[in-house]
Order: sequence, then structure tokens, then C-alpha cells
Amino acid sequence: MATHGKGRLPKDNPMRRNKNPEEILEGRKVPVPVLRNGEAYHPETLNWWITWINSPQVEAFLPTDWERLQQLAALVNAYWNDPKASTLAEIRQNESMLGATVADRQRLRMKDQGGKTVQGTSNPAQAEPEISDEELYRMLNGGGGA
Repeated sequence: MATHGKGRLPKDNPMRRNKNPEEILEGRKVPVPVLRNGEAYHPETLNWWITWINSPQVEAFLPTDWERLQQLAALVNAYWNDPKASTLAEIRQNESMLGATVADRQRLRMKDQGGKTVQGTSNPAQAEPEISDEELYRMLNGGGGA
């Protein structure tokens, strides 16, 4: 089943003949850099940066990934100074390449520190909702009765 135009989710145990990128890049951790010009950024941009530098996916970041995040910070800052849908779309596209959401991480076959594939469900439609459909309906309709 296709998911939002990105194709099928990867199989849980895919057969690969080429080397895994994790094997090639093993042991090449890069320290978290300081946000360039951070003192001039909007507070929401700084919150965004802090969220990213504390996320588990940065364990796999190489210098090119950090450079992408630095460049993206300027775009996030531009968004907070002048919010536009087109800017937000560009941010989302770039964040997707860095593994921002569960679906992004599954598509990228990201692994946690223990080498396990990022968990979630392989089929988002089968995920247990945190709230029921009835609760959501009431919330969206101003709390009216069912």
C-alpha cells in the first residue's frame, strides 16, 4: 500500500546484496556543532535546533547532514520571521531527508543505537490510535454530544 507518494514501506527483513551504509560508516561519529549565528535567530528556531540536536537520529549524522541542518536552520528562521506555506513545505521536505517522522525513518531504514529498525508499525493504518474516533469527533466538533 503506497504511503503519501513515497512508495511502499521497506520490508522488515529485506535481502540486500550491497553493503549496508551503517557498515561502511561505522565509528565515524561527528560531534554536534554549534548553530552558526544562533544568537541572531528567533527563539522558535533555537527550540527547533535543540529538538534536532537531542534527537536519536543525529547519532548517524555525518558532516554533510550537519551542514544540511545548519542551512535548514536559516530557512526555519525565515519561516518564523515571515510564515509562508511554501517555506514550511521546503522545511518539511528537507526534514524528511533527515528522518524527522516515523514514516521517514522507516523509509530510510534508520536504526536505533542497538541496531534495531526504528519501531512503529510497518502499516500505519494498523497503528493503535491514542484516542478513539468518537473522542476525536467530539473534539473536532466543539465537544458536543455523540
